[in-house]
Amino acid sequence: MQKAQKLAPPVAPMDDKSRITEHISNLSHENPLIRQMAAEYIGLLAEQYTADFVIVCGALPELMKCINDENPRVVEKVCWALSRIAAHGGADAVISDGFAEQLYAIVESSLRKRIERDKAAMALGYMLTLCS
Repeated sequence: MQKAQKLAPPVAPMDDKSRITEHISNLSHENPLIRQMAAEYIGLLAEQYTADFVIVCGALPELMKCINDENPRVVEKVCWALSRIAAHGGADAVISDGFAEQLYAIVESSLRKRIERDKAAMALGYMLTLCS
């Protein structure tokens, strides 16, 4: 007879809203790939469950800490997450938390990579067209 295999407990998908605190915490992880993924998942959660969900859970202050990350891919994903938050009901909150100035500085900087500037411009576009 074969031995019964021990099954691993089921893992919640990364876009499961129960993992929001994990993603927010991962925005300060030492590994830039983990910070990048965390920002992306926060954007996806804003799409799936509305911006209010990620805002109430405290994502904006942590995203602000990452907006000027040394890694361009992290900045790109933070800007993308902000565009998702703005597009799904959080434009006013994103503006009131001071992201407009930060995003504008990224767009204007010749030192930034094109992808960073493009994503920052996209986030600004959503914020400015959807704010009250």
